[in-house]
Amino acid sequence: MKLRYKAPEWMTKEQIEQLNDVAKFWGLGMMECMLNEMIRRHEVALAIKQRQAKEEHDG
Repeated sequence: MKLRYKAPEWMTKEQIEQLNDVAKFWGLGMMECMLNEMIRRHEVALAIKQRQAKEEHDG
């Protein structure tokens, strides 16, 4: 069973396989929740990196 959703380009193959497994066993709703959480964590990590880079630059 292959799902058709657009994974963000930063996602690893392992993360995508994990999402497919979740969808197979728990359904698309659960997969969407997990995907949204992965995206949120990625965005938080990016924001932290950007803030650290700005602080180092402003020094």
